[in-house]
Amino acid sequence: MFKIIIDGILHKRRVGQLSSFFTPTCIIIGLYDLWMASYYGVDHTISRYLQVASFDTPTVPFTIGYICGHIFGYMKPKKEIESLKEHVKQD
Repeated sequence: MFKIIIDGILHKRRVGQLSSFFTPTCIIIGLYDLWMASYYGVDHTISRYLQVASFDTPTVPFTIGYICGHIFGYMKPKKEIESLKEHVKQD
């Protein structure tokens, strides 16, 4: 089941759909954060909320870091992975 989900997400057509969702979402959140900091002060920003939440429940920053690391982290090219699989099979 997870393989089907991952294959669908990594499919080229889907990547375009995901980036068309994530990019405007990040821009909107950034503008909202800037607006809140400008008009209401730093204590009302999303960044401050996450900072305070991390002191209460450290799982919040860990989860965000884990997700970001897996979404934006380095992934080996498919050709390199295939050559590693062949090398392992030979041994």
